[in-house]
Amino acid sequence: MLSYIRTPPKNFEGFVYQYFRERGEFILSAVNAYGNGNATAGHYQVNHPPSSRVHNSAQFQKNLKKMFVELEMLS
Repeated sequence: MLSYIRTPPKNFEGFVYQYFRERGEFILSAVNAYGNGNATAGHYQVNHPPSSRVHNSAQFQKNLKKMFVELEMLS
């Protein structure tokens, strides 16, 4: 995802920019939820907290927290 934002495919720069601009808040929220173990992959919904926490590996959480910071800097 970060690579597409930083270097969008040739002739798709406008599409990529608009796509991530429109969905930025949702993407940040989802990445944060996955990193904290609060969402099942593919089933994240805003304002619908899960009934239980999901176990994510420490490495997965670390990677998502790093991605969250990088995405926040781009927004």
